[in-house]
Amino acid sequence: MDSASHLDYLQARLQARHGERLSESGWRVLEAAPDMASYLQAARTTALRRLIRHLPGQTDPHAAERSLREDWQAHVAEIAGWSPPIWQPAILWWATLPYLAPMIHLHRGEEVVAWMRDDPALYPYTQADPAARRKALAGSRLAPVLDDAATGNAPLDAWQEHWLTLLPAGHPDSQRRLHTLGIAIAGGVRPAVASIADTRSSRSRRRTLKQRFVSSFRRYASTPVAAFAFLGLSLLEYDRLRSGLVVRAVFPDPTRRPQWA
Repeated sequence: MDSASHLDYLQARLQARHGERLSESGWRVLEAAPDMASYLQAARTTALRRLIRHLPGQTDPHAAERSLREDWQAHVAEIAGWSPPIWQPAILWWATLPYLAPMIHLHRGEEVVAWMRDDPALYPYTQADPAARRKALAGSRLAPVLDDAATGNAPLDAWQEHWLTLLPAGHPDSQRRLHTLGIAIAGGVRPAVASIADTRSSRSRRRTLKQRFVSSFRRYASTPVAAFAFLGLSLLEYDRLRSGLVVRAVFPDPTRRPQWA
């Protein structure tokens, strides 16, 4: 398959998925679900089911987040599989996003939390011995970001800078557009790696980012830019779904939930 045909195939797959995206009214119906079991049941009737393939109806918050991280990786890998090979490394880099905060935590030598040992992707970096942990982290996919963060660079800025180095050469138009979109992409990343407590303040930003990503998805159809705009939209959905799940796991009683939940 030549490059143009490959991009047309990618766009066709992305367009079909974009058409299935949950509307704002659909989100409101979903978020009216009183408990985690009914929330999951409703979500599985929508396109969000791809992000909760392996999540049981009743689970604790850490298990829910671990399942979401794993399904996010699968989601990114699927999109990469539709894409031209030269663009796959830059797309697959997005699979690391939910692991950025815990990996930074471990790199800083902070205490290992029990749920980190339960996550197969994090377990190799949970050694108590500082030297052994540093050696393991130096061989991780996120190693370039961890090193930059150690020198004072903001982790998300370091993540984005490394992503830009993965964009293939010889595609100046797409590179220029992705550099421009990069600021919006970084904004989309922040809610997904932030704490649930930041959710209320991020709602307005999410709406603005969604508009930006949808515009880019349409404007740059059949180019690699559309794939990253779609990933930005997926990330916003991941963030909102994650918030809904974790809040219901932490506050099973709807009457005791924060008003923004």
